[in-house]
Amino acid sequence: MGTLGAVSFYIAFLSHTTVFESLRMRSVDSLYRWRAGHAQNSQALSQIVVIGADDDSFHKINRRWPWPRPVHAVFLDKLEALGPKVVALDFAYIGRSEGERVDEWLAEAIGKNRNVILASYFTEGGKHLLPLDRFHEKALGLGFANKIEDADDVNRRASFQVPLEGGREKVPSLSLAAVSAFAGKEIGIPPNRGWQSYRYSPQKFSYIPFWKVVAGKADEGLVRGRIAVVGAVSPSTHDIHPTPLGPMAGVYIHANEAASLLEGDFVRSGFLDHEWIFLLMLAAFFFAIFSRMDLLKGFLVLLALGFLLVALSGFLFTRMNVLIEPFSPVWVLAFVYGVCLLRRSLSAYLENRALQRQVVMDHLTGLYGYKYLSLRLGREFQNSSAEFCYVMVDIDKFKDVNDSHGHETGNAVIVGVAKILKNGVRASDVAARYGGDEFCLILLNCGRPAAEQTMEKIRKSVENASFKSEYGDFHVTVSIGVACRKTVDAKTAQDLITFADKALYQAKLGGRNKICVY
Repeated sequence: MGTLGAVSFYIAFLSHTTVFESLRMRSVDSLYRWRAGHAQNSQALSQIVVIGADDDSFHKINRRWPWPRPVHAVFLDKLEALGPKVVALDFAYIGRSEGERVDEWLAEAIGKNRNVILASYFTEGGKHLLPLDRFHEKALGLGFANKIEDADDVNRRASFQVPLEGGREKVPSLSLAAVSAFAGKEIGIPPNRGWQSYRYSPQKFSYIPFWKVVAGKADEGLVRGRIAVVGAVSPSTHDIHPTPLGPMAGVYIHANEAASLLEGDFVRSGFLDHEWIFLLMLAAFFFAIFSRMDLLKGFLVLLALGFLLVALSGFLFTRMNVLIEPFSPVWVLAFVYGVCLLRRSLSAYLENRALQRQVVMDHLTGLYGYKYLSLRLGREFQNSSAEFCYVMVDIDKFKDVNDSHGHETGNAVIVGVAKILKNGVRASDVAARYGGDEFCLILLNCGRPAAEQTMEKIRKSVENASFKSEYGDFHVTVSIGVACRKTVDAKTAQDLITFADKALYQAKLGGRNKICVY
């Protein structure tokens, strides 16, 4: 459930953040580039020619940009002789020029061709900017030339119609108006603002520089009977837009849209609005796989499934025009593997900790065991420059307790004494069960007076403690031996143990229930 919850968080929130949105869109762009790199020439490419106002044309025509309208009028006069079926002009003929006669000349050229589609534009506020009325009246049609940009400023989507204010009338795009005129009928279009096809890079389209048309040197075979999409292609005109295939002049974006319309080549978004269901199902499927595999096998499956998901996305997009952005499925795959890996690592860590605890801790009392005690004492003896005391504690006449009250009661006494010891020392001190009814303490940063005071409190607590059995309540006492490092001549940790053991023996000989310091 935790894995599905995390994946749901990614779908609902994380995937829409700037970083993840960028990664998702870049994975989409990689599919576009792959498809364009393997696209075959189609019938649509033979029906479109791009005529570009490029740097060479600026040099040949020898006029500053934007060119005055007489240049456009001459261009249209020359273009008519080449016989294009439709001319889509991606130029802004908005407002009057420097002279009435100039505008009239251009209007006559537009009307003479009888096949010109002019560009209109929408402002950011939604205002529709139309060409000058005299141009509009002479043109065959009108289409907006705006491009749609995603949040990262890349143009990936196409809008073929935009409703005007009130929604009664819809303005077609420049490409839709041109293709409809070319086909002589209305063209079926996908839902508004769908993915742009971008099947063809600019190099796939037939191209003629603007100056060649003006100079009468254009190849008629590239123009006659085609859709001529005309616009600026020079970076200096600022009509270059980021696309999945790289920077592309607006005229090539219109050409791609026109090719898409001619071929009915519309990209469909895989799973549409239900992609979250697909991703959750993938997460559950991946979790079921990885939770049953070891680390190496799981990693190999991760690589194989990741490759398969990317390959499947590429196949669906290239062959079936179904777009499933590959980043999210691959990210879910890697995330689920990471969760399973973390889960397994955490489980192994907890198991190891439990095993270590079983080795280090005494299972009956919860105190440290003898192995840890000896290691810790050796470390403190070697590394600690401060005073510390080693204490041995033995329950007096414990055999009588077992004989009189039974071993279960004896165990209860051991547990009770262990609790008193643990509560009687500081958290930094070490309390351990040495074995049987014998305990040891390491009192850190503690001299002889403090050690005697601490152990006296513990001795009295044990003496006053009451234990129950089926034969009635009873009491026990303890004998205690103390050896402090700086008050004895101990060369090794074992010497300290020996001295504490001797002190304990003296306490036993002295009548028990007492403390002796070596």
